[in-house]
Amino acid sequence: MTNYCNSLGHTDAEMFAFLGPISHDGAGKSHRVMNMITVSSETQLEELKAANDVLLTYFAPPTCNVGESLFDKVVTVLAGRPVEAAQIDTSANPAIAGQHLVLAFPTIIIFIFGREFERLSRIISIGDLERALDRAVTIVLDAD
Repeated sequence: MTNYCNSLGHTDAEMFAFLGPISHDGAGKSHRVMNMITVSSETQLEELKAANDVLLTYFAPPTCNVGESLFDKVVTVLAGRPVEAAQIDTSANPAIAGQHLVLAFPTIIIFIFGREFERLSRIISIGDLERALDRAVTIVLDAD
């Protein structure tokens, strides 16, 4: 069986080149890649879940070909939606993936009010993602 996330012998920097420019604040805090926050600890992820009504988390290792091709599509889907997004490099942070029972890559988990609302994994339909995000935003707006 084909391993969809096999290493191609590239460095992490090369594999993350598709993410675009990264800004660092010099204090080891979150930095944005396009409109996603790069998460480096479970505490940071929990803070994001608590601070945002709707949070999309994108789990993938930098060597995941499917994750690489899907990333830009996810960023496009997020445009114009009131949704915060975070990416987790599962190679660098396997404990975060383990705590959220992420067993296949890429995996997208949408949280509303800090609780898991929807999980999409491996073969992800952009239509399903759009519908899930729209439902999440509707739930949040109806709760206000």
